Amino acid sequence: MFKTIIAYEYNYAETDFSRIHEQIKNDNYRFTPLNNSQQFTQGFNRFFDDVFIIEADNRILLNVTFSSKKISPTAVKNLLAERLEAVKTEQNIESVSDDAVAIYTQEIENNILKYTAPINKTVRLLIDKNTHHIYVDAPSTLLAEDVLHQLRKMIGTLVCRYISAQLANDELSNLIQPASSRSLGYLRIAEYPSVEANSHENDVKISLSGICKRDDLFTDLFIFRQIKSIEFELFSQNNPLTIATFQLCVGKNGQLIIKNFSFDEPDDANSVEHIDDSSYRYTSKMLLVGRYMAMIIESLNSFLTIDNHYEKQPKTSTPR
Repeated sequence: MFKTIIAYEYNYAETDFSRIHEQIKNDNYRFTPLNNSQQFTQGFNRFFDDVFIIEADNRILLNVTFSSKKISPTAVKNLLAERLEAVKTEQNIESVSDDAVAIYTQEIENNILKYTAPINKTVRLLIDKNTHHIYVDAPSTLLAEDVLHQLRKMIGTLVCRYISAQLANDELSNLIQPASSRSLGYLRIAEYPSVEANSHENDVKISLSGICKRDDLFTDLFIFRQIKSIEFELFSQNNPLTIATFQLCVGKNGQLIIKNFSFDEPDDANSVEHIDDSSYRYTSKMLLVGRYMAMIIESLNSFLTIDNHYEKQPKTSTPR
């Protein structure tokens, strides 16, 4: 849950989540499994029982499920050829009309769909009304945009932009210096970080892990490179121990993507009284992800030139 996070900032003045509990009850937005002849469906799915929304501390967690069936063109072609040959033999004709071919093709596709297992993809949305951010747990930006489109349809309007940095590659590169062991807000580069970098001409790519960040080789390899991805540790200022790790990746147009996000759950998360409590499990993870992401984005602002699309929004000074 939330291993890869694409973060968005939404304009709270033009986005209203106050009726989301009522809106999600609309059957048009609920996920329904594919029937025999359908190829694609999507919608908001339940976590357990009839719970479609988990809300706590001004944060909302939602599930969106995409389900699809793929038809093999080769299978359709082979089965159609067999059907046409059988028809020509049975009716003693040399060719079959285009209209008949279209009908046979549709029948074959429907039969294939009937026995094809669907492929389901579940994406989670965490709406944080404290910071006016939306965190999408999705493997790709394309899927994240599809999920936001589904949310936009349900609530009526959603004005948001993904969080990006204008000069992210160069500014991350400046961290690869002998003095880069300093902390930046709640973040520090991992002691033995995984790093990916390109030359400024994008003709040479380097991927490295397992070398100490203070090693001369580490500095020499990356000092004149554009950093595309680097591993960070998140810590609380009241406790120097690492509370989470992640890979900060720079996507197209400076988009910031959190990958391999990993954190420890509270000591009581797996205790006997909570082991079967789905509500507790989802709520605790949602609150931790929301709190940690707020700390991460606040810290990123301290050393990256992050675009602020909605400057009039008041920001909370301390992540909750």
